[in-house]
Amino acid sequence: EHLHPNLPGYFLIADSFYDALLNNQLASNPQPITTAEAWRNRPVTTAEEYYGYAQIQALKSDFPFRPSPVPIMLSEPADWQQQLGKAYFEKRISWLDMMQQLHAGYAKRKNLNLELKTAALIAQALPHDPLSNEQAGDLLYKARRDAEALHFYQRAKRAGSATSNLDTRIAILKDRLTKK
Repeated sequence: EHLHPNLPGYFLIADSFYDALLNNQLASNPQPITTAEAWRNRPVTTAEEYYGYAQIQALKSDFPFRPSPVPIMLSEPADWQQQLGKAYFEKRISWLDMMQQLHAGYAKRKNLNLELKTAALIAQALPHDPLSNEQAGDLLYKARRDAEALHFYQRAKRAGSATSNLDTRIAILKDRLTKK
């Protein structure tokens, strides 16, 4: 025990499983993506990466890596995202607070890709929350990522969303997807 892969290591393991599924035709209707694209779209934020780094430093500061505990030495966060990761590591904020602050920060900075990513991660973590799922759906709808938007809109509806135009958007997306 105490041997765990880092983020690239877990990615390599996942990528190997993905390749095996494709090569052995174990996935129905596969839509292959490249390893580079999968890495770019990994469902992990910069804040979570800093949190993971901090967790590893904490693990290595005690037995079995040290005969007696030593203070944890963390590098200073390089940006606002890593600062949020550090705050989460120090238990000053929750994971959801961190993600909501990241989402707001990306929206403020007009970084649509990371705004989409955090909205989707929040919605994935809260599958029964209609608002989170609808917000993720809205961003994906605007980005014309139809299949993903439909997924979140349908979850929002199942979770009880009462938004008046949700059924219309679901119908539009289904129509777009059948025409592709």
